Amino acid sequence: MAVGVHSTFAGDMEFRLLGPFGVHHGGERVDVGSGQQVQVLVRLLLRANRPVSSNQLAEILWPSPADRKPKNIITYVSRLNRRFRANGVAIDTEFAGYVLRVRPDQIDYVRFRQLRERARRHAQDGKQAAARADLREALALYRGPFRSDLDP
Repeated sequence: MAVGVHSTFAGDMEFRLLGPFGVHHGGERVDVGSGQQVQVLVRLLLRANRPVSSNQLAEILWPSPADRKPKNIITYVSRLNRRFRANGVAIDTEFAGYVLRVRPDQIDYVRFRQLRERARRHAQDGKQAAARADLREALALYRGPFRSDLDP
């Protein structure tokens, strides 16, 4: 989907990583849990539409192999799926791992990158006004440092 001034529709889920983390639907904040469940979602968002293995998720959640709890990952993914599936977003299980199925324009940092690239192309084509408009729209997506409320 092309990036535009209003690239998400009123009913779409929006995932915000450029500042305090948040998920919104129809303008309302969606409770996605806390702690490790949010960490699972963030990792899936950063690799949206690509598989993330259980091992990769476990390494993020529990740096020590002795502490890893693979059953918890299944629980976290199941809870997230229940909250999202009715809104057209799903986490599928595949041989290679879990895949968050979401349109790229639903993730703010992806929209930012698309707008930045489009602005670069406009500037190269001598369309300075369009480039400035795209950059303004991209910068408007920032609400603070990337994932500012989550642990690194």
